Amino acid sequence: MQEYYALDNEQRRNFLNNVQLFEAYTSTLQDQQHYRGGMTWQQVADKTYLVRTIDARTKKSLGARTAATESLYTRFYAEKASVNERINTLQAQIQRQSKVCRALNLGRIPRLTGNILRHLATLQLDQKTTTIIGTHALYAYEAMAGVQFKNDILATNDLDVLWDARSRLKIASQIPPEGMIAILKKVDQSFTIMDRARYRAINKAGFMVDMIRDMVDMRTNPSASFTLDDAFVAVEADMKWLISSPKTRSVTLDEDGYPVPMSVPDPRAFALHKFWLSSKMDRDPLKKPRDLAQSIAVIKIIEDYLPQYAFSEKALRMFPKRLVMQNSAQITKQKPSSSTPSFK
Repeated sequence: MQEYYALDNEQRRNFLNNVQLFEAYTSTLQDQQHYRGGMTWQQVADKTYLVRTIDARTKKSLGARTAATESLYTRFYAEKASVNERINTLQAQIQRQSKVCRALNLGRIPRLTGNILRHLATLQLDQKTTTIIGTHALYAYEAMAGVQFKNDILATNDLDVLWDARSRLKIASQIPPEGMIAILKKVDQSFTIMDRARYRAINKAGFMVDMIRDMVDMRTNPSASFTLDDAFVAVEADMKWLISSPKTRSVTLDEDGYPVPMSVPDPRAFALHKFWLSSKMDRDPLKKPRDLAQSIAVIKIIEDYLPQYAFSEKALRMFPKRLVMQNSAQITKQKPSSSTPSFK
């Protein structure tokens, strides 16, 4: 059975063009950070000084007014204007290219999910801090392979966010005091925390965002939320495999054709984790067939298009060896030999 459809050359070309534009845009945004605030001349007694201002609280004198500081002042504003112009140009190019991608049916991720993931990326929470681990991760894998999975394994009404609780202290200054719920409300004001499941937020359309973390103890991190005032509490689950697996950053497209950055587990880890879920006795019977289908679909595109992610015990060392070998044998029973991963 075919689990996916390969993109044609025209689709691949336009997809890559948009991703490259987006990467150039995000790189230019990083350059823009060097030009935050401005420079001003300030009179102190009988001398004039050049002052670099970042914000209302951060100011630094760059020295008295001389030919050198005047040149520094001129160069700063010229470079700042150049960066801003590049950003505006790239934004316009992305908008145009996104329309082309939408016309070519390349937009995959729901608009709301795309907005959430872009906002996480803006706060630099999309790589080491948060990882997308549920069905939405499939969009990243199909983008990596240049394919599109069949819709029956993609439909979902929730976004599963795996939070690396070990990083809480590192991100405290990057997010509002209210934490994750404030981030979601920035995208959609209707998001609220469910009273009975504080790890889940839901909006007026019924779309849910679940925050999950690996099981921890008091010695590692007693907090279960982004910030001290955050009422959105991550639920604990056995995620040590996905936490310790390598992460992959991919850029895919939302339903408007606009780029969406995503951090997801190594596709091998995702496939094995999904297969493990499908074999658990206490797993919801309605979810198990889809877990298996998603596992097999990812394995198939790895073998067909992603040889750099070939299965091996060394690559999957974050998983117990017994689990790797048992699941390899079980997958062999479930699908044709031509699609069976080779655990070397």
